[in-house]
Amino acid sequence: MNISKRIVTFLLTVAMLLSMLSTFGIVAQAETISEGVEYVFDEETGVITFSGTGVIPNYKKDEQPWISFRDKITKIVIGNGITSIGENVFTTGEKTPSPKYFYNVTELILPNTVTKIGNSAFQGTGITSISFPDSVTELVRWSFAYCGNLANVSLPEQFTTINYAVFWGDNNIQKLYVPVTVTDVKERAFKNADIDTIYYQGTEEQFKAITIETTTENGKQVDYNDAFRNANVVYNHTHSYTDKYDAAHHWKECVCSDIINYGAHTFDNSDSKCDSCEFKRVAKIGDVNYTSFDDAYKAAEDGDTIELLTDVTMTGEFTATKNVTIDGNNHSIIANHTAFILETSSDCTFKNITLDCNNKAKGVKIASGNVVFDNVKILKPKSDTITVLGTLTFKTYFKGDIYQSLIDARDGVVNAEPGTVFDLARWGSNADP
Repeated sequence: MNISKRIVTFLLTVAMLLSMLSTFGIVAQAETISEGVEYVFDEETGVITFSGTGVIPNYKKDEQPWISFRDKITKIVIGNGITSIGENVFTTGEKTPSPKYFYNVTELILPNTVTKIGNSAFQGTGITSISFPDSVTELVRWSFAYCGNLANVSLPEQFTTINYAVFWGDNNIQKLYVPVTVTDVKERAFKNADIDTIYYQGTEEQFKAITIETTTENGKQVDYNDAFRNANVVYNHTHSYTDKYDAAHHWKECVCSDIINYGAHTFDNSDSKCDSCEFKRVAKIGDVNYTSFDDAYKAAEDGDTIELLTDVTMTGEFTATKNVTIDGNNHSIIANHTAFILETSSDCTFKNITLDCNNKAKGVKIASGNVVFDNVKILKPKSDTITVLGTLTFKTYFKGDIYQSLIDARDGVVNAEPGTVFDLARWGSNADP
């Protein structure tokens, strides 16, 4: 092989390797930043994670090891074992929010081991919500200043002092939880900030006893903490948590924005069960999820949509009495009872769902009301597939197993929208040989 061919072969090999690296990505390597502490950045997800035991050290602005890819970081995870977060860890030398800040960071997860967050640590980030773990005892000045997207803040229990300029320029705070232990709000803590509602753990008298400092300028007192002083206040607030989740994990959240276990409990989407506890999401209404279909249905109000997140096995007869939509998300309600799998007496819609009579239930009975079946399957009934005393309308697609007859209309009305596809088959002892 001559030299030119060798060069061509070499270049082709390099190109192939570069293509493979582009396809599969390069495994991120952990970088040590202090004794016992390291970080790793996942460019694909935008997550920077700090792990180990010890402190994240102080930095000069614009000299952090991750400054070169600041616009790619969207989420910061501080792992268990980190006890302190130093100065300027995620900020720059800018005086006001700008693209030069770590403004694409929208999410911050803190562990129960962090006690102190340093000067300007997260100044100017795009964080939208922060619920401080109870381990945090000190927020140093400017630590969350100029966070213009920060809407929800929950201070830790036993917290006593909101320091100078901590929330300076945070002009979008909708909810701020303040424990009864807070006694001092230092000058300029909320300068140029805006607070809609404070959820206060104590009484009105206790709130009025908090020292809210003013500032002396040119011999005059100036109130730069008027956002705190003039906010709407809900007194005697007690945390009451609702289970919530996203695509990766679940947590408990209070109306005041306090959150527990965020980022700590993850679940496998294949079975919707948490990897750390017995929590299993079964159904949801809006952003609220439930561990049983019965609980979701009891909580539903007329007009709500109940979404199934997994298959549901009923332990008894289910009677639908509310004007709701039940969206199965292609999951099943499975009968485990000899009565009807469901009996409706309301105006409701079933969509993207399989009603599996499981060779135990007789079928589906529409006692009254107007019911819509939109992309519904009814499988393995022991009797008439559907008994209609009210009104039933089929839409888009219907699959039905027929044991005796598909529909016993009696005094009811059955409609089908144009274009509806029916997929019918006999089964059981009446199935064709």
